[in-house]
Amino acid sequence: MRIERLNVQGFGQLQGLQLEFKEDVTVLYGPNGAGKSTLLGFVRAMLFGIPSRSYGAQRYEPTGGGIHGGTITIRDPEGRSWFIERYAKPPEGTTLSGRAGDRLRISRSDPEGGMVELSDGDLRRELLGGMSKEMFNQLFAVTLSELQEVSALASEDLSSYLFHAGIGGGTAVLQGEKKILQEMDKLYRPRGRSQEIYGLTQELERIELQAGAAKSLLPRYESVTLELKELEDLFYGTAAEYEKCVEEEASVSKAIACRPAWYKREAILRELADLPERPAFPVQAKERWNRLQEDKARELPELKELKRKIAALELEIQSASADFTLLDQEQAILQLERRLPAYESRRQEAVELTGEAFRLEQKVDRCLESIHPDWTRDLLRKFAGTIGERETVRRTNTEFSAYEREMESLYQERLKLERDATEAGAELERIMDRLAASREEGKRDYALLRSKDRSETQALWNEISVLIDRARGEQALLREEGLAPTEVTRPARPAKKLSGWLAGAVLLTVLIPLLLWLIADSLWGSLVSAIVMLGIDAYLASKVFNNRPQSKYSPRKAQESRRSLSATPAGLKLAQLLPKLVHLPAGESGGASRLSGYSAPFKAAERPDGHMLSDEEERALRRLMEKWMLWSQRQENLEEQAAEQRRKKHALDEALAGLERELTRKEEIFAAQSQAWERWLAERELAPELSPEAALEVFRLAEQGREWLEQLEAVTLKLEGVKREIASFESDCGALSGIGGSAEGEVAAAIEHHALPGKLHRALAELEQQQKQREAASRLEEKKARLEEELEKALDRLGLLEQAERHLLDESGAEDGEQLLRIAEEEALRGRLKEELRRVELELHLTIGSEHGEQVRQLLKSREEPELSVLLAEARDRLKQAETARQGLVERKGRLLQERESLEAQGLRDNWQQQLAEQEAALHDAVDRYAALALCHELIGRVRKIYEQERQPQVLKTASAYLKEMTGGLYSRILVKMGTQELMVEHRDYGPIGSSYLSRGTAEQTYLAMRLALSDAVSGSRSLPLLLDDLFVNFDKGRLQGALKVLGHLSGKQQIIFMTCHDHVLQEIREHFPSVDVIEIQSCGPVSL
Repeated sequence: MRIERLNVQGFGQLQGLQLEFKEDVTVLYGPNGAGKSTLLGFVRAMLFGIPSRSYGAQRYEPTGGGIHGGTITIRDPEGRSWFIERYAKPPEGTTLSGRAGDRLRISRSDPEGGMVELSDGDLRRELLGGMSKEMFNQLFAVTLSELQEVSALASEDLSSYLFHAGIGGGTAVLQGEKKILQEMDKLYRPRGRSQEIYGLTQELERIELQAGAAKSLLPRYESVTLELKELEDLFYGTAAEYEKCVEEEASVSKAIACRPAWYKREAILRELADLPERPAFPVQAKERWNRLQEDKARELPELKELKRKIAALELEIQSASADFTLLDQEQAILQLERRLPAYESRRQEAVELTGEAFRLEQKVDRCLESIHPDWTRDLLRKFAGTIGERETVRRTNTEFSAYEREMESLYQERLKLERDATEAGAELERIMDRLAASREEGKRDYALLRSKDRSETQALWNEISVLIDRARGEQALLREEGLAPTEVTRPARPAKKLSGWLAGAVLLTVLIPLLLWLIADSLWGSLVSAIVMLGIDAYLASKVFNNRPQSKYSPRKAQESRRSLSATPAGLKLAQLLPKLVHLPAGESGGASRLSGYSAPFKAAERPDGHMLSDEEERALRRLMEKWMLWSQRQENLEEQAAEQRRKKHALDEALAGLERELTRKEEIFAAQSQAWERWLAERELAPELSPEAALEVFRLAEQGREWLEQLEAVTLKLEGVKREIASFESDCGALSGIGGSAEGEVAAAIEHHALPGKLHRALAELEQQQKQREAASRLEEKKARLEEELEKALDRLGLLEQAERHLLDESGAEDGEQLLRIAEEEALRGRLKEELRRVELELHLTIGSEHGEQVRQLLKSREEPELSVLLAEARDRLKQAETARQGLVERKGRLLQERESLEAQGLRDNWQQQLAEQEAALHDAVDRYAALALCHELIGRVRKIYEQERQPQVLKTASAYLKEMTGGLYSRILVKMGTQELMVEHRDYGPIGSSYLSRGTAEQTYLAMRLALSDAVSGSRSLPLLLDDLFVNFDKGRLQGALKVLGHLSGKQQIIFMTCHDHVLQEIREHFPSVDVIEIQSCGPVSL
């Protein structure tokens, strides 16, 4: 599947943008805000629908309003073209299907070349393979924020590709492992004190310690048991007597407590016996009777008021009447009323059209005068002014303008070339003067040099300087071997060496403080360094002063030095080459000659084969050659400048001559164009002095004049139609001559004086008055009908109330209302007494209870209150005595039981042995269970390790391969821990690392690899295009190259569209993809690079 073309008619800030994707890899390049992310949103909207207004920014409303949507063209794997047209606000005149806010039309080419209309469901099923919008946004149209959302990969659609493989995700296995660890922790934990095995061990130790102390306890235990048995028999005898005393005391106490309630119950029973017995009485009869009387009292006044209103309405209806003579012409008058605004509008329009026609006539006349005084309207109509003629005039105008610009440019260029040529000649003369002066300087200052060829002199000096250094080295070697010449030169060398050090120290004394002050801005550091260097200078100066007498120049010593130097092989060769470099004239014996401008003397050696140099002569020669090399370099630079300036002047002269030829050619071409233009004007009968601009103005005036002429004719036709409509309305008004008593002559006069609307308005007002009277009479009839209906309902309600009264009297057995109220009072009293009786009986039952009920009733019936008080005192005395005896037995029994429990706690030997056996068995059982659980935990751990290494989903394997290639093998694979959805990345050196601990760049590489692998798994054979919006902003150069390398593999099977604003990303993409189409998105539209 490939996206071939986008046509954005209105989406966000993009208006009328068209893009065509020709290559498999395309880069949309542009600054922030150019619309790259808007294009990504446009592709999403075209495929899955434009979001509703509740989604705000995702909808991308056009900033200037208008059309909202566009079209996209896609080619599927079978080579068929899909044309998708989707709008939230379609263009005018476009009819599309779909709901409001998402109008859609989908077409697909068939093998015969036709187009087939399809639905949105067909698009998602056939082209997108049933993919959801969320999955497409996460895998194929990805932005940086979506790339960083790793939680989106765990969605319901994508988790099946990532986390369900092998043994179903391992959830049950991990739950079992967790339960096993919990059971193991319950049994045993190192240094734990609450686990089962630790408790069993402690208990076993305690039992073993106490087992040895259980001796001689059995006789005392048997004695205590026998005594407890005897005490138990005695306790049973006293317990029966105690219970009897308790019951007697409770019965008397309850009889005294409930005596007032007993007397009250007897009084209520006597009062109920005095009331007469009656059959069943209606419930709430009194309240029902009172409500019926209240309703009846409300209905009677309302009934009277309704009768009065009906009588008054009948009188009003009789007085209301309407004139039906005018009402019969209602439709004709109303029709004229509806036509009246159009009539007045037409009259006003007729006036306006008359004025408009006059103005257009004036415009046409002025236009003809502007073109030519002799032009007429017929000539204006016949004037063609075709597009071809206009294009000819524009082309001629362009050629004339281009000629003027070119000539002006050429004249300016000629002036510049002439100025540059003059300056180049003057500069060449200055360089030649400097070159001549430099040559004179060389002849004067370097006359001692034999060769006048600089390259030959340079080669001789290079060879001589090497031979001098070699000869000095050989001389030093002879001096180390103890030869005589060493002793001759020994006194002079320390002074020379110290003099060189002194000169260097003086130079450093100036440079070091100055550098410290300029660089470090440290005044004190400069002062300290200056003081230290001055001290070194003083020390070296004293040394030089002390050695000066020994280093005084001696012709004899110099002669001996030259002889020692000539004794070496290098010295012999040097003696042969030195006369070839400089003139060394020999003077008289012992005489000396000096180089011009130098203090070192040159003497002719006594050797017949050449000359040798002393140290002073060597230094003089070196200074001479150093200055000569500087002069040679300067001379060479001047010669190069002179040659360059000659070439420049020659080029300027050639350019100036070519420019003159070009000017002549341009003038000849312009002359031919001017003649052709004059012929063209003559053929069209236009003035020959017209320029192309004036001819274009004639075209414009002619076109405008024709437009005004056409408007004038249209206005004239419209005015005639308006006049016909006005005449029709006035004739219809004349037909209604009986309105308001008007005669036909009055109607004609009203038309003439424009008073017809007033007469029609008066007739309408009278008609409206009659209509109001008719409507008032109709409303009174309706009101009367409603009141009669209400009166009938009120009579029905009153009859129902009387029927309810009779029914209530029959039900209660009363003859009238007063008897009913009296009976109701008696029944209310009976109910209150019965309620009070139930409350008192409940109080007696709660006080007496079910156990002592009969005894208490006998006491209340047979005893008076003083007798009950005496019986209560006697019963309490007996109860106190029984309780004292019983308490003594209880205390004695408690002491014996405590002693027996102590003996049982210490236990017998057999009992301790049994406890030891039980504890050991329990400990062995716990250890066996712990061993089994530990073995299971180890086996589960091995299974999980095998699963995590070998049973990862295929998507993660593919993502691992992508990540390994992106990182150059630094991260080898991506894995998911068993039973969880935690992603981990395996490092080459540090092993698995959680995704939350990765750097941002590595994490984004991981998420990109996973999305690429998921896109392979989800799309299948569809190969949907990838749209990547600035995903590489957090990648360094290495990460970017790795990601592009992986994407390069994918570009062969699916389309990739990059969106970026970074130059370095664009450069890397160009380097990694052999054919890439770069489209620059700017505010003015796309530009292909």
